[in-house]
Amino acid sequence: MQAYACPQETMPKSETIGADATYGRSLMSEAVRDNSGAKLGCRIALALEEQFIAQGWPVGNFAGSEEALSHRFGVSRRIVREATRVLTMRGIVRLKRGVTLGLEITPPDIDLIVDIMRGYAFLNDVTEAHRTEALTFLERVDARVSGVEEVRSALDFLLQFLREDLTPGAPPLGVGRDRLRKARAGQIVFNIIQEFFFREFEPGRRIGSEEDLSLQFNADRSITRQAIRLLESSGLVTSMPGRGNGIIIQRPPSGPVCRLICCLFASRQLSVAGTFELFHAMSVEAVSLAATKANAEDVQRLQRELHMSRTPEKFSDLFSTEDAQFEAIRNPLIDLFIRSIRGYVALTINESGKKIPQDVAECFANETRRVYDAIIRHAPEAAAQAHDAKFCAMRDLERSHNPTLADMLYLHGARTAAHATHQDAPMQAAPA
Repeated sequence: MQAYACPQETMPKSETIGADATYGRSLMSEAVRDNSGAKLGCRIALALEEQFIAQGWPVGNFAGSEEALSHRFGVSRRIVREATRVLTMRGIVRLKRGVTLGLEITPPDIDLIVDIMRGYAFLNDVTEAHRTEALTFLERVDARVSGVEEVRSALDFLLQFLREDLTPGAPPLGVGRDRLRKARAGQIVFNIIQEFFFREFEPGRRIGSEEDLSLQFNADRSITRQAIRLLESSGLVTSMPGRGNGIIIQRPPSGPVCRLICCLFASRQLSVAGTFELFHAMSVEAVSLAATKANAEDVQRLQRELHMSRTPEKFSDLFSTEDAQFEAIRNPLIDLFIRSIRGYVALTINESGKKIPQDVAECFANETRRVYDAIIRHAPEAAAQAHDAKFCAMRDLERSHNPTLADMLYLHGARTAAHATHQDAPMQAAPA
């Protein structure tokens, strides 16, 4: 696994990152736009999670003892315990007891993942209109990838979530309740979620400092810190340093949920090429929908992007450009699905920080301008065709520059005309 080196946090010398430790800032983090790993314990948890995904989710493998992980990352056992608590509560490892205490990789808890997705939808005010629009979106994607068996498992999971598992406006079922209650830190998390998220949810509200919460719950500071890391890793809170600040609640971003979906995909052994084919179909449908829904503010934003005419330098720059295209959709569910698929591909291609060849970058920029122009003109068919043409042009260039990566990403060569133009009518947007 390749990742960016992280800046050191302000902490005692014994708690600084080892000189060679690079983790928790991978291309995947940029793909899903996940900023939840700000603190050391969260970053180690993210690094291990990404390692398991990149390894194909080797269920039953021993991920290391507390001592070994402490040595590997150059941190104290206290920090490792914070990371361990995050991973166990996310339902992807279990503590293996014996001669040494350590982590064993387990199959992801699918019921927990689905319930966390329900919570994301509930706290992001997902409506029935959002669900209907997202379902129509996925059904159109399904038509585009008809006959591609490699995408079936991922697409069926997302479709089932919309059709059977999600009730807009209803809180999650509390599948992780028993898991949380087994540990003191989990009990604190449960109480905070019940009080500040499901009873009186007010994004931006301060709920106290670490010291305040320790006194409120009569808990040791180390236990309270574990609870805070659990909340941070889920994107439910952010910690603001300085007097008068503290723990601030927020709407959960898609990033931490995307990561859990990627864990499930890895455990099902989804191929990179199949997932990339699914991302291609999703992104084509997404630009078409964006062209249908773009308002005056979106048009002005894309016109500014066109005027700036920037050429991407790194893989991560491509994500910012894509996000500018998709912003007009304004549907938390579609955002979650696109980022999950993109994140899975991004981690497995392992290209973090690498520069893009100049002709590839220029091709991407030129083809993207055509997509932007179609969205600005509210021309969904033209946007979809332009995006599909960009994909094909990039594929051909990638094969000349990096045939190994191209073979990994592209499943069946050129897409058939039937898939590229299977539906002439633009997708109906959800009511505002």
